[in-house]
Amino acid sequence: GAPATTTGAGAAAESAGASAAESDTKDEDDDEEEDGKTASTKPKVNPDKDLVIYAGGFYTTKEAAANSDFDGAKAHCAGLKSKHYARLKGWKLASAKEVGKFAGKVDKYLYWTRDKSDEEGKAVAFVMVTKKTTNRPPDDKRARPFCVAKN
Repeated sequence: GAPATTTGAGAAAESAGASAAESDTKDEDDDEEEDGKTASTKPKVNPDKDLVIYAGGFYTTKEAAANSDFDGAKAHCAGLKSKHYARLKGWKLASAKEVGKFAGKVDKYLYWTRDKSDEEGKAVAFVMVTKKTTNRPPDDKRARPFCVAKN
């Protein structure tokens, strides 16, 4: 007989390629000596750790943003970006996958994501309690912005 059990590895592989293009540059090798003679001209990421939480290659704000509609969520992240909140300048609305990296580290709220909805005229929110996405009207004010930055 054929093996009847599945390991579930196939499900993980489906979404693995989704944001591979975004994660080409890994910032994990930050532990080198700082002798000032490094060839790298890339500025070191030095966020204000009092203001942010780190998970899976991204930072998010420790304090949850206020509820807003979808446009308000995008505007909130743009505001963090323009003022280089916590000394990070790459702020943007998170994808659902990025929000999921913070499970257990942030409050279990409903968060707006930048993912495109398959439903006409809807935006995608991430339900932290269930770790699943839901399509919402963009004028729904029950979700909160979830902004992330790598640098």
